[in-house]
Parts: sequence; structure tokens; C-alpha cells
Amino acid sequence: KHSGLQYTEEQMLRLVQGLGEKGQWRHALSVVHWVYTSKEHRRSKSRFVYTKLLAVLGKARRPHEALQVFNLMRGD
Repeated sequence: KHSGLQYTEEQMLRLVQGLGEKGQWRHALSVVHWVYTSKEHRRSKSRFVYTKLLAVLGKARRPHEALQVFNLMRGD
């Protein structure tokens, strides 16, 4: 956060996909939440990143968390 790195949509997709392939769905969920709650990225939320996160949660068989992400997508 203090480094001032800017995350692009492509970088977020690769990060979430990589975490999903390693079975780290909790880390993927927290990274997306952390980046999109920051002031810089609050307005640039990507539906593609959310969709990739839904795929990761589906593969990990986490329907409750996937439903929460889906409802968050609908709200945005």
C-alpha cells in the first residue's frame, strides 16, 4: 500500500488466477477486497476480476462466499 503501486485489471486477473490455481481462495478474496476498498481503486472495479474470483470460489466449492461476491457485483 505504501509503495504506491498501481494495479491494472490485467495484473489483478493474473494475481487472482495464480492464487486460485494454488488453492488460496481466501487470499484471492482478501486481495480483491483490499484493492477495491482503497480510495484509488474504488471507482475502477472490474467485473472481469469479480468473475475470475467467482470462478476461483466455484472451483474451491465455496458457494456462500461466491454468493457474497455476486451480490457485491450487483451492488456495484
